[in-house]
Order: sequence, then structure tokens, then C-alpha cells
Amino acid sequence: MVFPMPYMFVDEQGGVYSPDRKVLVRGPQDCAHYTILDGTEELAKHAFHSCEKLVSVVMPDSVRTMRAGVFSHCTALETCVLSNSLTELAMSTFFACTSLKEVSLPSTIEELGAAAFHHCAALKQVEIPLSVKSIKAPAFSGCSCEILLVSDYYRVIGKALYADKFRRLMHCPTDATEFIVPETVCHIERNTFTFCEKLQQITILPTLLTVDGSAITACPQLKRILIPKGSMEHYRKQLWSNRELLVERE
Repeated sequence: MVFPMPYMFVDEQGGVYSPDRKVLVRGPQDCAHYTILDGTEELAKHAFHSCEKLVSVVMPDSVRTMRAGVFSHCTALETCVLSNSLTELAMSTFFACTSLKEVSLPSTIEELGAAAFHHCAALKQVEIPLSVKSIKAPAFSGCSCEILLVSDYYRVIGKALYADKFRRLMHCPTDATEFIVPETVCHIERNTFTFCEKLQQITILPTLLTVDGSAITACPQLKRILIPKGSMEHYRKQLWSNRELLVERE
């Protein structure tokens, strides 16, 4: 949505809104603590992108829609109070918000977009409400946070996120040094192990059927991927970029 600049509304802190003040087009560039105007219904794509001085944001319940990457690369952002009217946390909402410490997801949220919390290195804990029906991989790539949830479809064990009653592995925490893929897992999603910078070994059991080709990326300490005996050709095709790390177990 594009509006001619002369017709924009600009608030006292420099936030730029559509003429009817229902869409926040661009957040203020030099503001540390910002409260979005009450009555705002939508946050435009990349509205706060690279607002490097932004530390906290408060969002009114009038906001119903956030487009992709609203807070991406807000490297100083520590807290964000979300609207209780949101149903979706869009793709890359908090992408590379490396200082983000706290965010509470409202009970209205039904979907977490891909890379919603990508590389939120300071985030310690996220509680996912029961209302969430869909988590797009890789929502938590590059995170070591504890994920709290209760769901028949999504489960967490030791910070690792699973879907489809443990049949799909979606996320490995970045502080893991070794990971054994449980025997219940049939598929590993893309970017599951992205930015696992301490990870040295992954063990794959015979029950695993498929691995996304981009499941294991940016793991500089990874030394071995242990695979079942006789499966080298199978995994060389699926993990071509990591083929030199494949080792068949005896």
C-alpha cells in the first residue's frame, strides 16, 4: 500500500501513517521507546526495519494485521507488547532482533510465520498459546530459547521443536553440541540446524526417511553426521552440501 508523501500523517515522534491513520507505514528512526497510535489497524511491510535505536514497542489492540518483516533487523529491540487482536505473526517479524529478550504472544495468534524469530539470540523463552495451529519452518532458526507449548500437534523436548506427534523435526536449539534424531522422526525440515554454531555431531537413526537439503547450514563446528550402515548413497543425495561429514555407523 503506497500513499503520496504530502498526504501522510506524521506523529510527534516521527512515525509515518496513512492519511486515515489506520496504517503505520514507517516507524520513527530515532526513537527508543514507541507507542503505536491507538486506532492503527495495520503495520506495513518492514515498517520498523533497521530502526537500530528502537528498544521497546507497545502496540494497541486495534492492530489486526502485521505484514512481513515489521521489526526485522531492529538490533536494539528488547521488548514488544503485541496486539490482542493479531491472528498471525507474519514471516520474519523479529528477524535478526538480536537483543529481543521478551515477547508475549496473545491467545488470538493462530500462525507463526517462517523465520518469525530468526536469530533472536537473546531470547530466553517463548510461550506459544493453544490458539496456534500452524508454525512455519523455520520459525526459530538460530535461537536457543526454551519453547513452552501444549499441543497435540507440536511438541517440545529439550528445546527441540517437533510436529505431527514427533514425526517432523523443526528446530534444534543453537546451544546444542550433539543431537540424536529420535526414532519417531520421519522428516527433518529446512533450516532445522541453522546457526547451531556449537553443534559437533548429529546422529540419524534408520527410521528417518527424508531430510530437507537445507536442514543443516551454518554449523561451523560440525564434525560428523552419523548415518545408518548402508545408507551413504541415500544421504549423499539429500545432504549433498554436507556429504563430506557423513559417516556410516558400524
